Amino acid sequence: MDALTNLPNRLAYDARLEREFARWKRHKNPLTLLVLDVDRFKQINDTYGHKAGDKALKLFAFLLKQTRAGNRLRRTLWWRRVCRHSR
Repeated sequence: MDALTNLPNRLAYDARLEREFARWKRHKNPLTLLVLDVDRFKQINDTYGHKAGDKALKLFAFLLKQTRAGNRLRRTLWWRRVCRHSR
């Protein structure tokens, strides 16, 4: 889990993707992958600093958790923040 947002991180994403792909191969059901990106996130960090960027990510995570779709999405999200740190 990502310590900042309390959402699944890149490792969780990779594991879930592997499980879902294996399920797809077994059952041949449709497989959909949704990746969300926070527009202008780098600009927030560059202009207002990392504390503001962290606050924006926390707010985005909070809003996502409030939605019905978010309950399902947050299990499989791959945060841009995680990708940036894995390079």
